[in-house]
Amino acid sequence: MGATRRVILELPEEDAALLDKLVTSGAYPSQARAVSEALRLYQDGDFMLETWLRDRVGPIVDAARANPTAALSGEQVLDHLKALHSR
Repeated sequence: MGATRRVILELPEEDAALLDKLVTSGAYPSQARAVSEALRLYQDGDFMLETWLRDRVGPIVDAARANPTAALSGEQVLDHLKALHSR
């Protein structure tokens, strides 16, 4: 795990109970490992969200800004969704 540093946390009772349950069930060997894994998953999720926004959403927004007349209005999208739903 590398170098460590002692940190004291105050958690809501339900979070502390979940942390205890994760350790006593054997899912994690210690509270520290459970918290470390949660932080790693949080960081990975943030990275995935940023990547999705940059690579997928950003180009669409840029294209809509460059040519606003090519974009559908909210009403057009809603009409299309209603038509799909009725099928």
